[in-house]
Amino acid sequence: MRAGSGMILTTGVVRSDSGAVIVTDLGSSFRRNLEPGAVELTQTYEDHFGFMTPEAEWRNLGATPRFPETAESALRMWEASTGERLAGVMLMDPFMLAALMEGTGPVEIDGDVYDSSSIIDYLLHDQYLTIDRDQTNTERRAQERALAPVVLSALTAGSLDAGKLLPALIDAADRRHILLWSPDRERQKVWVGADLDGDLEADSLALSLSNRSPSKLDYFIEVRAGLSTEVEGDIRRVELEVAIDNTVEVANEHWYIAGPQPWDDTPVLPGEYVTLVTLNLPGQATNATIDGVTELSVAGADGPTRIIATTLSVLPPDPDRSL
Repeated sequence: MRAGSGMILTTGVVRSDSGAVIVTDLGSSFRRNLEPGAVELTQTYEDHFGFMTPEAEWRNLGATPRFPETAESALRMWEASTGERLAGVMLMDPFMLAALMEGTGPVEIDGDVYDSSSIIDYLLHDQYLTIDRDQTNTERRAQERALAPVVLSALTAGSLDAGKLLPALIDAADRRHILLWSPDRERQKVWVGADLDGDLEADSLALSLSNRSPSKLDYFIEVRAGLSTEVEGDIRRVELEVAIDNTVEVANEHWYIAGPQPWDDTPVLPGEYVTLVTLNLPGQATNATIDGVTELSVAGADGPTRIIATTLSVLPPDPDRSL
């Protein structure tokens, strides 16, 4: 849902006390939104993503896959919102939660049981299936917020299956499902050394999609990419071909998932996926273009890389169209 990570929908504080992990202040991120201009963001956000007002809207952070940019901005926003200065930022998504549950086993919340094989479908899709148009989402969000504290408590309070937990954690970390950043240089060196800092290097190449739709369609989006190169003298030309498929069947899907949601005035069709397609290129790359795009949404430097982006609409298959 965001570049290199999920959308920041829930925020809170993780504290450690005598070996126990305590989660506090957990709540929907939009309840901590700020007024535009309330904080000064990092250079990448100031230069390229002002049109998303990320300094006011938590859900619009993560426009760059360079996590240090997102994390530093988030730390400033938290302090502006709460007055509290924290030691760092951790981003954890549902896939990391599933990895932790490989070690803890199933957890139960209000009579519902979740395990590592069901938690992804629940968080990305199934939790929305019971929403009606008059519902405030209060119960669903309370259930969602309860999951992380329960799993983290199980990590420290119960017996763990280390044989399942460690491989799952390594795989989740390799796939950017947990990212860490600290303003403290020594602590940050640890995260960099463990490849948990989520930054890019001067020779990195990253393709990202950031959902700009009033929907939950990421669950149905499939992406394929192919890279080809051609060398002429000392010039190397690189072409990245990307296919984005929207597989949702609108007629068979819940309206909250397929969109548009009735309280959102974004002009989209049911099942239409609007995304900011972002490409981070090696820092020495020049003349970067996107076929068919005359004016890029974003273009310039992003740390050691070059970044370009465009907004794209991806419609689902037309069920009435003959093959």
